[in-house]
Amino acid sequence: MPRPVERNAAYFPGLDGIRTLAVTLVILYHLGFERFSGGLLGVGVFFTLSGFLITSILINSWGKGKGLGLKMFWVRRARRLLPAVILLLIVGLIGVAVLDMENFGRRFTQAIAALFYVANWHTIFSGDSYFDATNGPGPFGHLWSLAIEEQFYIVWPLLLALLLIVTGAKLRRTAAVTAALAGASFFLLNALAVAGGDNTRAYEGTDTRAGGLLLGAAFALMWQPHVSATKERSRLHLMRTDVIGFAGVAAILWLSMTTKQNSLSLYSWGLLVLSVATVAVMYAACSVGSVTAIIFGLSPMRWIGERSYGIYLWHMPVAVFTPETFFADNLWIRSGVQVAFTVVLAALSWSLVEDPIRRHGFLVALGLRGRRAQSGRRVAWLTASTGAALFVPVAAVALLAPTYVPTPADSSKTQQAVAPNPLAGSNTADPSGTPTPTVRQGPVATKCEKTIHLGDSTSVGLMSPDYLPVASDREDAQLKKFGVTTFIPEISGARSIVETVGGSPNAEAVVDKHLAQGYNGCWIIAMGTNDSANQVVGGTWPYDKRVALLMDKLKDQPVMWLTVKTLKTVGPYANKHQIEWNNTLKAGCAKYPNMRIYDWASEVQDPWYIKDGIHFTTPGYQERARRIARAFAIAFPKEGDSPAECVVGSN
Repeated sequence: MPRPVERNAAYFPGLDGIRTLAVTLVILYHLGFERFSGGLLGVGVFFTLSGFLITSILINSWGKGKGLGLKMFWVRRARRLLPAVILLLIVGLIGVAVLDMENFGRRFTQAIAALFYVANWHTIFSGDSYFDATNGPGPFGHLWSLAIEEQFYIVWPLLLALLLIVTGAKLRRTAAVTAALAGASFFLLNALAVAGGDNTRAYEGTDTRAGGLLLGAAFALMWQPHVSATKERSRLHLMRTDVIGFAGVAAILWLSMTTKQNSLSLYSWGLLVLSVATVAVMYAACSVGSVTAIIFGLSPMRWIGERSYGIYLWHMPVAVFTPETFFADNLWIRSGVQVAFTVVLAALSWSLVEDPIRRHGFLVALGLRGRRAQSGRRVAWLTASTGAALFVPVAAVALLAPTYVPTPADSSKTQQAVAPNPLAGSNTADPSGTPTPTVRQGPVATKCEKTIHLGDSTSVGLMSPDYLPVASDREDAQLKKFGVTTFIPEISGARSIVETVGGSPNAEAVVDKHLAQGYNGCWIIAMGTNDSANQVVGGTWPYDKRVALLMDKLKDQPVMWLTVKTLKTVGPYANKHQIEWNNTLKAGCAKYPNMRIYDWASEVQDPWYIKDGIHFTTPGYQERARRIARAFAIAFPKEGDSPAECVVGSN
């Protein structure tokens, strides 16, 4: 925590160093460093540290005979947390208005939820998913953790006061009850998490994430570092302390490098072990004279730790608003610029907004009261200047960003702006040595009169009047040209073969439903975009087993899969993972004679993508519908046999 405002308050610089470790892990995760796939655990480190610090403050006040000092406690929390987040929300909404106006309503609602510290429950009750990266994280997607902390700051002091009364102010008894509450929270976390499901409720619930906070609180009730600091410690004791501290650091790093966001171990034991490891590091970092305390208390660690709140706040908007094409092929340069920009913003926020207000209060810092009014007015002027300074880079990003790709509402303009050659592809297939697509010229018809299209959000536009206002452009009309008389679209955003999101059925459940109803026809399966991403972040079903899960059920029915492609170069949706999926599909051809593959990835052109690099523009969906229909007729012709080659093209 930053050095306390009160002169006589205890300060342990090593705790700021722990904040540095935590925020570094979070940034590595959000910027797409796959080696730190578990960097999201940095938030858990923050939780345990916060529980420890807050409880230490309350117990210190209690020990001085001043009660818990709830009024001043909450005032100080408001001074510390509110100014920076309000500034972030204002600048973030300006950025959304400039760069992402189509989502302004959604982001504004998220901002309001964040302002009142209910962002986590807003996400849960609105049916959004923390793990649905296809919709983009959003500039406020990380504020759920602040909501949990603030809710804890409101409820925990009241509960602690009650516990102290019930236990007769016996701190060890209070600690035992607190630890039991932490255990109940971890138990609930494990109980609500399901393999292959959307675990947003477990991950963002206040009740399920309170365990880490409460474990830190229990430790504060059992051990007061300011008391321990007055005692003489032997070298042997300090060595043992460092062993504990280094073991904790090693455990945190190991978890951060081996945990995947979809790993069930995250909920069953990962977050519990993380919290215990954080307690171990806190113990060593607060032990005066230990090597751990010296390392974590170094000036650079303290400097970053003091500003870690601002760094955490600003890193996500910076990442979201960075143009996708900005050093897309060099993660180190791209991330280096993003981190530097984030640190500058956090430093400005700390110096001009956060620190003045936490020291002098809102009214004095804003020049509205007190002897410091003149300097306060200067702070207010600097605050306004800060907001303006933060807006300038946003505007610059807007000017430097790639050409805006219109949304469905601008479809007529889009068709004029992008005039792709309908027969040409700007991308070649991956150099994997797999068969090249079969090409057939001339009109064809398909033997498939009944067809189900099973797809994820990359297929939504195929049947959407918003994307394709002309009915004849849609997939059902295109397939009808080649003889399909019954078409059933089974399309849902964020769908994968195994995992479920927001209560929507996965692809396996859809297949089971239709087979149970007696369906016997043909299939177009446009899956894999989410499956490959889910596997990267900890999915337990390898690619070949995902394909087999559907094909073993459909072995007597003609099935045409689509290869997949994104324009992303980093993160779970990076195209290298899509290529791995495509190679798995092609390898399955030998096992399933009823299977054909339309190589969409070799034909799709970059201008057909919207700015997220995953989904398509109106011209993109026009071409996708037309080419799927032609490839389908080639794969399963009405006259003659299917081509011997498994991979087909659309021409």
